Amino acid sequence: MSNEKTLFDEQIVSLRALSSIHQYLADSAASMDASSLLRSEYVLIVSAFDSYLHNIVRRKIRENFFASSFLPANFNLPITAYLSVHNEPNVAFQQQIFDASLRSILEKDSFQSPKSVEYALGLVNVKSVWTKASPVMGDTAEHIRDQLALIVKRRNQIAHESDIDPSTSMLRNIDLQTVNDCRDFLQRLVSVIDTFI
Repeated sequence: MSNEKTLFDEQIVSLRALSSIHQYLADSAASMDASSLLRSEYVLIVSAFDSYLHNIVRRKIRENFFASSFLPANFNLPITAYLSVHNEPNVAFQQQIFDASLRSILEKDSFQSPKSVEYALGLVNVKSVWTKASPVMGDTAEHIRDQLALIVKRRNQIAHESDIDPSTSMLRNIDLQTVNDCRDFLQRLVSVIDTFI
């Protein structure tokens, strides 16, 4: 298991506190709407997935670069960053400079949607992720992609639309099962991806 997966797992465990607080409030203060806790947890679960992918991609690109000066074909490292790394005699500082450059380049990317996950993993030479995940997850590649797309769509509704249904101007429903399904799916997907790295 990678350090990145360990960090992801720790984040997921800590986020469960939001579900617990929601349940406590539902049991002891039923008139209070605590659904924003579930929405927060949902968004943060997807964020943990995104963070996991960023961390894996940065580590693998860094390892490949320092092992063989290999960079992905569609990845552009600014010449100033390359020169800074090249001119630094201390290997640990070289890696810090390189990692800072990677962070700067990748921070604009969101690795959540199926297409962006394919792009991210393609940077570290993992191809056909959904086909590879299919037998392990016990589902078709298409259904895995579709499930992730639905999770990201729901996350975007919460994060970008305040989870308000434009047709009714009311909050969309969210329940603990929705959050659990999101968490379970992304935990399984991360476990599978981690075996490819």
